[in-house]
Amino acid sequence: MNKIMMYAAVIAFASPMIAFAADAPVPVKRPVFIPLYEEVNYNSYVGVFGGPNVSTGYSTGMTAGYKPFDNLGIEGRYTHRGNLHTKDTDHVGVNFIPQARIKGTNITPYVLGGVAYNVTTHKNTWNTGGGVKYGLTERVELDGRYTHTQNFNSRKGDNAFTAGVNFKF
Repeated sequence: MNKIMMYAAVIAFASPMIAFAADAPVPVKRPVFIPLYEEVNYNSYVGVFGGPNVSTGYSTGMTAGYKPFDNLGIEGRYTHRGNLHTKDTDHVGVNFIPQARIKGTNITPYVLGGVAYNVTTHKNTWNTGGGVKYGLTERVELDGRYTHTQNFNSRKGDNAFTAGVNFKF
């Protein structure tokens, strides 16, 4: 009988501890962000663009760029500016583009600054602006941009709003 009493006392003493162990907190895993596509560093791209030029008419062109670093792009650009009032002009230039992708999204805002040569008038120009790139897939992105272009020796410039598509490789 002493053995039965001893086993009963052990069970009675251990039962509440077993019940508390069942209520122990279980660690919960946080949800993981799954991007729309896997981030791959394609450092080069080519693209086309077009849109209204507020000052004169319209702007169209082609671009080719390279990203030597994650947050800096260098871009060569050909722009044709259709002018409703005088003759059309063509520009060839280079832009430096500091940029930073917003974490957890496919959105990359940027600013730009650069120089160009007006092939039509044989004058040097400078330009500034900014825009937003949106990645559709890992290799295709949309590019919305504002650019102000001006001759170095002039106070008057023009403003263009363009939309384009870039293909990364």
